[in-house]
Amino acid sequence: MALISVLLFMLVFALFSWCALENNLLEMKMNYAVWHKNQIIAAGKQQLAAIEQHLPEHCRVGTGMASQLFDQPLAGWRDKSCAGNFQAFLYYYVIESLGSAACVAYYRITLLIVDAQQVEMRAVLQSTLVQTSFAHPDCHGKISGRQTFHILM
Repeated sequence: MALISVLLFMLVFALFSWCALENNLLEMKMNYAVWHKNQIIAAGKQQLAAIEQHLPEHCRVGTGMASQLFDQPLAGWRDKSCAGNFQAFLYYYVIESLGSAACVAYYRITLLIVDAQQVEMRAVLQSTLVQTSFAHPDCHGKISGRQTFHILM
């Protein structure tokens, strides 16, 4: 009878140990996914800042195009946006003109960044930018730069 009790105790102990091991493995996988997403977002922020400095004319699209691209698969972004690569990531972006006033122009930049090896790992970042034209006399003292930043996905 004592032998059966010891075997039963060892079986229960082994099951609890196995569950704890599975739980730790799952937690490690989740931590890796969070870390990887943070890496993608950090790389995306760097590229978004670089794009904001130059605003290439050939990447400008009509208002609302970014919303149409948001739900598109990767092939849709490839066809309708500008692209580049940075470290181990591919990125695609569009620049929408949101209008202008006497001395300022407003733009929205939407950037999709994906891991080149794991394309399901991705993020969509968006910023709104104000660009001042110093040629206009009313513009002195107005500052150009990022107005908003969002992580959409």
